[in-house]
Amino acid sequence: GQAPSASLDTIRAAIAAVSTALPPNPPALPPAPAAPPGPTIPPPSAPLSPSLPPSPASPPPPPAAPSPAYPPVGASAVEITLASGANYSLAGEPIEVRGAGVSVSIGTSGVAPAILDAEELSRHFIVSDGAMLTLRNLVLTAGYSSVANGGSITVGGQGSALRLFGVHMHSNRVDYGTSLLTRYGGAIFADLG
Repeated sequence: GQAPSASLDTIRAAIAAVSTALPPNPPALPPAPAAPPGPTIPPPSAPLSPSLPPSPASPPPPPAAPSPAYPPVGASAVEITLASGANYSLAGEPIEVRGAGVSVSIGTSGVAPAILDAEELSRHFIVSDGAMLTLRNLVLTAGYSSVANGGSITVGGQGSALRLFGVHMHSNRVDYGTSLLTRYGGAIFADLG
């Protein structure tokens, strides 16, 4: 679903609903249907050779197998639209996107980017366990982590993905403090292993 001018509580509720809507063990993919025989049509980018006569009709190649990562069986998606130019405070709670097959897209309703301000109380997003997050036309500012990598966004787990389009990030950081551990990713940290 789409939520125009969504509040952050609405965003969190929509993402939680998508994450919990997935079946625990998605069913196996059904076999691909057999394609009916027909003429072979070259792809639009393939040049036609004028010196060769057209080939006799032959069955088309079998359809390509779907990508195992996106979208997986049982996938759930939500698209969230924020007000153009609006400023949203995360109030110390990062937005979590979790679960194989969960796909969340957050963008704005107009030209001016929406601002997500973490106020140096938390990072902006945690993406894990095979989820995908797409962000469009946003400003992510003042993300912070004192305990782990990724001041603004951390992406972890096999199959997890992050896509950014027109996203500006500034003043995001991790605190190295007195810890002997090294922390990485002032803005983004990804560990997909």
